[in-house]
Amino acid sequence: MSGLEVTGVVLGAIPLVISALEHYGNGVAMMQNMKNFECVFDDIKTQFDASMAIYMNSCYQLLGPLNLPDSQMNDLLENRDVEAWKEPGLHRAVEKRLGQNYKVYVKLMETLNKRILLFCKKLKLDDNLRPPWIGVDGSVDDKARKRFFKNAWTRIRGGFDSEKYAKLLQDIDRDIDRISKLAAGAIQLEPLRAEKQSRLQSIYWQNIRDQAQRLFESLSSRLHPCSCTHPHKANLRLDARGGYDLADDLVRFAFLLTFEKSACGTLKQPWNYRDIEIESSQCLVTQPALPSANAASNSQKAARFAPTITVSSSLPSTLRSPSPSLASKIDNLCKALMNGCSTACCLGVLEDPGSWQHHVYSVTGPGSQNQIADQASLKDVICGSRTIGPKQKCNLALTLASSVLQLHDTPWLSRSWDTQDIFVLKGQNGIILPSQVYVSRTFTSNNIQSANTRRRCVKNEMVFALGVALLELAHGCPLLSLKEAEDLNEFGQEDSMTEVSIATRLADQINDHESENYARAVLRCIRCNFDTFTYNLDENEFREKFYEGVIVPLQLDYEYATGGKR
Repeated sequence: MSGLEVTGVVLGAIPLVISALEHYGNGVAMMQNMKNFECVFDDIKTQFDASMAIYMNSCYQLLGPLNLPDSQMNDLLENRDVEAWKEPGLHRAVEKRLGQNYKVYVKLMETLNKRILLFCKKLKLDDNLRPPWIGVDGSVDDKARKRFFKNAWTRIRGGFDSEKYAKLLQDIDRDIDRISKLAAGAIQLEPLRAEKQSRLQSIYWQNIRDQAQRLFESLSSRLHPCSCTHPHKANLRLDARGGYDLADDLVRFAFLLTFEKSACGTLKQPWNYRDIEIESSQCLVTQPALPSANAASNSQKAARFAPTITVSSSLPSTLRSPSPSLASKIDNLCKALMNGCSTACCLGVLEDPGSWQHHVYSVTGPGSQNQIADQASLKDVICGSRTIGPKQKCNLALTLASSVLQLHDTPWLSRSWDTQDIFVLKGQNGIILPSQVYVSRTFTSNNIQSANTRRRCVKNEMVFALGVALLELAHGCPLLSLKEAEDLNEFGQEDSMTEVSIATRLADQINDHESENYARAVLRCIRCNFDTFTYNLDENEFREKFYEGVIVPLQLDYEYATGGKR
């Protein structure tokens, strides 16, 4: 037995050991020739009771702020159910609360358990922690008790009187004191740890956004104009990233590249679809590189890199290229895509000003597998005849919220976006391909976003648009289809405030049919209620509040619906 579940084992043993000590005290009191030892048992029992009370208090201190359901708290602390302590979600919550001290806490619990078992062994308790004269039903066998004290008491008394046994009790006290201090320390340090984590999250998401902006500029400069003369189209896959994690040290954006076929006419394109992932790093130290396939005679420079953002890659490590320092420079991206996408490999590196390098990887995807037959907007999917299931809804909600943090104020996602701007892919059988949600941009001479007029009562149009999308997911229909007379202007017509009126009314009612987490996320987006003085995602404070108030609740719903952590 190891891990946090040892806590449940110790909790379960406590009342049994205390009961055993009471039986020992009663036994000694009844034996006329052992009256002098009665106070010994009283002292030991009092010491053990006090230590276990401190231990119980530390458990309440540790679990209390986790806001666990009452039934779960009862199973953990009152019923002392060992199985309840094995729940993975509880392990993650306690580990997050204790931080780097989690492993120390578990080790202390294991040590404490061993000492209590040794304590029980010295008391000659059986495997169920009962004295030899106590039956399964709790009845006392007086003859067995007399035989026990007559035959074994000398050894037991020697154990109680020995320095070794006294040290065992002291060790138990010391372990419990350390456990208690760890739990108390977690409470004191939690605000500091949370503040640090919020800062890291804020920096993490801003780095992601900046990388998305750089990638748009890099692709746009290379694909327009292009020597093939066809208008290139980049479909950026929306991924619900889990947030800052020190264990992950790479980030990739996944793209499905193609052409704007409506503008190509009858001319044949160089290729149809290409699935790629791009990983960006900033150059630290230059060193000689392999020559480019397009300029073998020219001397090129490559670089050694340090990742700037931490997110797990969707590409298995076995498919990644060798060291990035061996990648050749890509001079013509269109040609590189045409010639180098037959296998999963690194096609090369795009070099940009500011020492930024973008490694381009060919990967297996719906394009390379000829799975794509058509596409549909997310609005069409939401309003379609097929109902979106709970798991898919939670996944879409988290993906959209995460994408707002990743793509705000970039050409990939406009400030007044809606579900019509998000699309999914359909396979050859007409069924929507899972986990393939995209935004799309065609590279032309007019890639500058037009300025959007902000409505006076909407503090952040992009966040408000997310709230509208979540409402449409919840109701399964376009927001404007839910309008009522009160949502129209004085002439009975729709205007710029109609959408705001509908969204505000529905957000106030959503708690009646959606989870509390989902409802709170929607309400915060619609009313932009984040308790901040600024409402710009470029600002650290607002970005932190948005993550805590929208991303985290939706992620909890996702984990609950799927039974796992993203």
